[in-house]
Amino acid sequence: LLLLVLTGCNSDKAFKGGYAIAYKDGTPYLLNSKNETYDLSYYDEVSDHFDEYTVVKKYKNQKLLCGYINRDGVEVIKTKYEQAYPFSEGYAVVVNKGIYQLIDTSDKVVYTFPSDVKSFGYIVDGHLRVEKDGKFSFLRISDFYLHDQYYEGLENFSDGYALYHYYENNNKYYNFLNKEFKKAFEDDSLKQYE
Repeated sequence: LLLLVLTGCNSDKAFKGGYAIAYKDGTPYLLNSKNETYDLSYYDEVSDHFDEYTVVKKYKNQKLLCGYINRDGVEVIKTKYEQAYPFSEGYAVVVNKGIYQLIDTSDKVVYTFPSDVKSFGYIVDGHLRVEKDGKFSFLRISDFYLHDQYYEGLENFSDGYALYHYYENNNKYYNFLNKEFKKAFEDDSLKQYE
């Protein structure tokens, strides 16, 4: 009941993996299933989404900078990034001096994006969805391969396939990519579907 009162009954803010972010009088707290509570009032913003680490934000010299805390409320990556996105599958997208990078849980940069490529998400099924000039592709995490084909619309991978759409003669069509970035179906076989 206390959790529901603190989170406003929003199911997106319920316990995830035994942890939750809750607020009391505007102050954020980290709660866990062991009935432990950690005061996070040092931070100006705390993300509701977390895996092993949670994104936190703190104003420094009139700039809101991002870092990460662990499940015990301990800052594990300093608040130094312009933007930070949730960790998933051991990696997270951060923005440092306008450059998008992928870091691991030890804060080591493992991949730097080309200057015209961005990502605002997190890794799903070993792939990170990226954006370039309003179109989308994937960075495969196992070998940090950036697929060079971009699509008008692209969903995250699920069970080994990703749905994409494209336009031909002002008509919108769909297909699926497999993890080798090959079409799952011949285009003509799916054009009958809306």
